[in-house]
Amino acid sequence: MGVAVTTETVSRIAPLRTPRLVLPVWSDADVDHFADWTRDREATRWVLRRPLTDVELERHHRRTLRNWRTLGIGKRAVLDGENGAWLGFVDVCQVGPGKGCRATDVEIEFFLLSSAWGRGLGTEAAAAARDDAFERAGFPELLGRFRVENTSSGRVLEKLGFTFLRQHRFPDGAAVDVTRLTRAAWEVATGRIAAGPPNEGLGDRPEEPTDSPWL
Repeated sequence: MGVAVTTETVSRIAPLRTPRLVLPVWSDADVDHFADWTRDREATRWVLRRPLTDVELERHHRRTLRNWRTLGIGKRAVLDGENGAWLGFVDVCQVGPGKGCRATDVEIEFFLLSSAWGRGLGTEAAAAARDDAFERAGFPELLGRFRVENTSSGRVLEKLGFTFLRQHRFPDGAAVDVTRLTRAAWEVATGRIAAGPPNEGLGDRPEEPTDSPWL
């Protein structure tokens, strides 16, 4: 699920706000900051083998703008709420093929510059993106994937309510844990609805997101 929107509508999507952060929809102003993030080797050690080239940066940027227009989701910059400093980004996007999920499954990602680590900002930003994905975009579930060595990302997803679904191993040997949060579980965890009686509701849900096969 997701809602296609026009370019004009995208421009009217409000920034998300948390106690310490502002998360606006991705724009051309973020490209240079994104390039700086790809050069932060500590921040990207689990997701990039090297900084992106100019061509790759442009391709990523255009894909995000297209996702906002066609799916109503995409990257948001993470800005310091006091001084506007660019701290990183969150992304709600389709997983894509070859990653242990269906290509159309939707996942949440969160990445900060290493200088912004250690203050709980990643959890704060990811929680805002999670809530927006369920409230505004209307997704029935979200996935969260992380390299098994990247225990800090795993802890963030656990705090956000994601639970282990399966492990996927890539041909190069890298192992990724796939976690999931359903809309129903999010509603209970955030107090939007009361939990059902024992042995009802969430406990009856299948282990896989849907009946469709994974890629």
